[in-house]
Amino acid sequence: MKEPERLIGFVNYDNADTAFEFDADNFVLNLYPTKELWKKYVRPSYVFSKHPLDSTKHEWIPENRIHGKTSSGQQVVFSVQGDPGSYHGFLSFQVNWYFCCYDGMDENHISGFSIDGITVDSFYSPWVALEQKHEYDKELNATKMVVSSTKSPAATCGNYMITDTVKATMEVDAYTASGLGDYEHPIFANSRFITEFSEPVTIDTVIKAFEHTLRFFIYVTYRANVDIRKADLFVMNEKGGHDYWGVVVFPQGEPAEKSKDARHHLIIYNDLKEKMALLFDAIKNEHTSIQHICSNYDATHSYPISRVIMVLAAFERVYGHIHGKDTERSEEYIEIKAKVVELIDHLQKENTGKRKKAAKTLKDFVFNRDSSFSSNTAYALKDCAEIMKPFVKKRYKGEYDRIVDEISERIGIVRNGVAHCRLDFELEAVHLSDILIMEELLYAMQLKHIGLTTHECHKAIGRLFRENIRFKDPAEDIAHQ
Repeated sequence: MKEPERLIGFVNYDNADTAFEFDADNFVLNLYPTKELWKKYVRPSYVFSKHPLDSTKHEWIPENRIHGKTSSGQQVVFSVQGDPGSYHGFLSFQVNWYFCCYDGMDENHISGFSIDGITVDSFYSPWVALEQKHEYDKELNATKMVVSSTKSPAATCGNYMITDTVKATMEVDAYTASGLGDYEHPIFANSRFITEFSEPVTIDTVIKAFEHTLRFFIYVTYRANVDIRKADLFVMNEKGGHDYWGVVVFPQGEPAEKSKDARHHLIIYNDLKEKMALLFDAIKNEHTSIQHICSNYDATHSYPISRVIMVLAAFERVYGHIHGKDTERSEEYIEIKAKVVELIDHLQKENTGKRKKAAKTLKDFVFNRDSSFSSNTAYALKDCAEIMKPFVKKRYKGEYDRIVDEISERIGIVRNGVAHCRLDFELEAVHLSDILIMEELLYAMQLKHIGLTTHECHKAIGRLFRENIRFKDPAEDIAHQ
């Protein structure tokens, strides 16, 4: 089902069928009530009654859903945030997303979805759906070139548990279409990323899976403005195929990417294959972070202090998930620490009031006490040494272990400087190289953790961060033996 060009019809609001029109540019739902209801809405008392602001409750703004039917007879659901605005009695809502479908689907019975666009095409090249043939004469001049459509099997991306009982299985596929009457593009090829659920799910589960997919593509492109804002929804038919009977659409976030170079600098399907499901699992469980990732391709060249802070925060999260606490501590230290925590826990249970609270505070302090940021940085760089050496050697001179110690010391100073807002702290040129190494280290840690080889990590990180390095392929050594 295509995204509707114009969305108008009737929704049920205030127990009445009310005409609506959706403003796609501003992502706003406008209601046009009957004259009787308009007289109710135009009163200032109605608008004020819808905004009982009570900041002392500290509550999230509630999400509401408005159901209706379009002028074409399709079901539509709008997710709106908060209470309506009013323009002389005509109400409007800011929309989070909307769901539209034919009668063969409803919001509680969706089998899966697919997404497409330039980002997906860059991740999985649609060239696999095309076949080229050339003919040459005796002088090797091209005399004939044929581009034809060919069908190749979908490439599997693995699966992960989207809920305790529902599995999401992912694959990428490429397809072709004829550009009838278009002599410049007689044939089109596009790719799509497909997620299929082990059983029919509600729109809420679809939204959750879509958010995981969006975060995944932000992660592999290192920019937030990926062109993913809608999902085509399907139900399974009797033959096991997909009937695309619905769509869910989100507002445009960051402005569209303008740089054509962006499509060449990302982690691609061949880097990850089925192991990408482990990244989805990390994203679902918030074991990885995208808060430090740039808004667009050009922003990757700029290092404001806010980006530095978020890169270092992302390192702490990923490091904590992969390595945990006290990674370089001795067995004796870890044993004594555990006994101290156990003793304080015993004191906490024995006491009440302020003494109990004091014991808990002390226990949390001891338990959360970890190695220094510098020590953890050094440990991670040495743990990922085979992956990181080409990137480190490109920017620093000397032995790897010595460079690691120097980077770790400087990074520790940077972390403490920005964390404690030291007035005498300033970023130097070498710090920018250190931060770039930390960004690449984040990916080295995560990709190694999900099982990529050193060479696979080199290719993925090198392409993502535009590193002009020729990485040695172990297969070449085998071929020369």
